[in-house]
Amino acid sequence: MRRFDKLKVIKEANQILEEKFLVNKSVILEQDSNDGTPDTSTPDTGTPDTGTPEKNNSDGKSNPADDFNELKKEFRLTGDNKKAKGFILGSTDKKIEITSDGRYNITNKDGEKLQSGQFKNVGIWPAKHIEFKPDNTKDFLKMKNILSKLSITTSEPQGFHTGFMEMVKVPKNLRPGANKSSIYNFYYNKNRNINYSIWIYPEDEGETGTFKIAFKKADGTNMWLTNGEGDFEDYGKIFNLENPSKSVSVDKNGKIDSGLIQLLSLVYPDYAD
Repeated sequence: MRRFDKLKVIKEANQILEEKFLVNKSVILEQDSNDGTPDTSTPDTGTPDTGTPEKNNSDGKSNPADDFNELKKEFRLTGDNKKAKGFILGSTDKKIEITSDGRYNITNKDGEKLQSGQFKNVGIWPAKHIEFKPDNTKDFLKMKNILSKLSITTSEPQGFHTGFMEMVKVPKNLRPGANKSSIYNFYYNKNRNINYSIWIYPEDEGETGTFKIAFKKADGTNMWLTNGEGDFEDYGKIFNLENPSKSVSVDKNGKIDSGLIQLLSLVYPDYAD
């Protein structure tokens, strides 16, 4: 039976890893020619003369061509090795087109351009992933953040959603609804497993409108709170309940959540903060 030489195997493995490391760092390994004399056909400048930059992602750097192929595969896009397009995964109304130079364009289903920018791999394996940087911005974002911002921008042309978002404590809990409305989940009671929300319907320029307060029961059913509706002024800084006739003002710091919880206490007496 052949004897297993553990030390020899470890030594050979370390030698292979060392050679790969040196190649990735563009270090020329000393090699002899077939006749025993050095190859002098190319001057030794300390770096390999390949004519093109070496593709190397081992140090976390991004290569547009590699990123293009990876994104094309991840998003299941169709096209050639220069351009690919298709619907964005997780979205039913937005398409993306990418090019091998690291650029992207996002459009709606009708072909209207919504955003353009660049994409690249960020991080180091195993946490390496592709992110997107819209033009005229400095930060790379994950696609879910891009879609979230696009939903706010495209669904609220009057600006109410953006103004209201600046006054809430948890902007990610605010989402656009139908007909330019907005829905904000402002309190979550873990003990009762009830999710409270306010549904806002702006009018005119968005400074006034109507609202309704709802909660989601443990079975997932949405229910309107009795007497939990009325109108608001100044982007929701003052809420006027229709019945009973009471008003609640938001604090000067602009955090609207405290006013919403006060509203909830008025229309739902059994509620405990």
